[in-house]
Amino acid sequence: MTSATRSLTTADVFDHIRSTIFTSSIEGRVGAEVEWFPVYEDDPQAYVPLEKLKGIIDASRPLPCGGTITFEPGGQLEVSSAAGQSVAATCTATASDIAYVRDKLSPHGIKLLGVGLDPVREGKRFLDLPRYEAMEAYFDAGWPEGRSMMRATASVHVNLDVAGIEDGAERWRLVHALGPTLSAAFANSAIARGKPTGWKSSRLALWQALDPTRTLPTAPVGDPVEVWSHYALQARVMFVRTGGSAEHVNRRMTFGNWLEDGHELGYPDLDDLIVHLTTLFPPIRPKGWLELRMVDALPDPWWRVPIAIASTVYDRKAVKIIDQLVEPTADLWEVAARQGLENQLLSETAQAVFNAALDAMERLDVDEETALAVEAFNRKFVQKGRSPADEQLDAWARGSSPWEPDAMEDTWT
Repeated sequence: MTSATRSLTTADVFDHIRSTIFTSSIEGRVGAEVEWFPVYEDDPQAYVPLEKLKGIIDASRPLPCGGTITFEPGGQLEVSSAAGQSVAATCTATASDIAYVRDKLSPHGIKLLGVGLDPVREGKRFLDLPRYEAMEAYFDAGWPEGRSMMRATASVHVNLDVAGIEDGAERWRLVHALGPTLSAAFANSAIARGKPTGWKSSRLALWQALDPTRTLPTAPVGDPVEVWSHYALQARVMFVRTGGSAEHVNRRMTFGNWLEDGHELGYPDLDDLIVHLTTLFPPIRPKGWLELRMVDALPDPWWRVPIAIASTVYDRKAVKIIDQLVEPTADLWEVAARQGLENQLLSETAQAVFNAALDAMERLDVDEETALAVEAFNRKFVQKGRSPADEQLDAWARGSSPWEPDAMEDTWT
């Protein structure tokens, strides 16, 4: 909570980030957060009430393989894995947990659909927590796209170890350079409100249209502690917590400003810093691990593929190859969102990255089902210069409804 006098310094910010976010970690762990839109099979445009979802899911806890379920503001359902020691452990456990959730929802006529942006509905906010009320008010004041981001987007997050002290800066640089290629290859949000948007990843385009102090990529080079600390200090404060509520900040005030000058509600303390860090959304976000946030939500079995591809940063042979490949495309975030693999340079880079990753599958602990999914995705999309977004556009051109589950399964798998 805020305090009447200054209790936190810039040095405290650096110390906190150094000691809790960029500590040397156990090498090779993999985590995943897979988001879905719950929809009724017989009426996909109707919203599934969050209380109904919670009632069904609460009755089914705990998940059999250690995953957890949370809900995004628009009712998107997220299955988060425990940290696995390999791709195989994480994908196998996550698949089992997702199947378990599907089995619980199916008798109620509810399906889980994997797509980066709701292709028909504008979105509805179900969570009325103070955090989300303040966040929405903050975005409304300058970035109206924030409502769609909160209510109507879904993604696959891949979580990787930050690496040790010596390798941390190199991994930080590599995952940033790899990011646009991942975004382009897995773009899956070309339709909104029933029409093409002109973007292959409209979800990433929404993020890029928001407050740049909290959504632009961080600097890819340098000491990650220094980079992330400066990013946090220069980002605007979204809200100030007041008791059990939160008041959005409607003037330009960075966290550094708040530290130095305070606010009418007080000065920030360590808890305020911790909350502030959760309101920062760059494509790669450090949280004690590296959270890769640039991938659109994907259906079965494709959500497995970005987990396997991103995890090749653990394979030294693949890293030597990939590191040279991705530098020319390292800054093409907007191009990736707009064109996907239609862009020739990103297409060539993705093909080479997938080839390196496929070669690394045997050296990495990748389960057979995930390895087969990587091979199939490579053949179906990457080698043809296509992403799932192109299949969405094909379906739209045929006049297929984007909310017809059977048609979507035929299109995507």
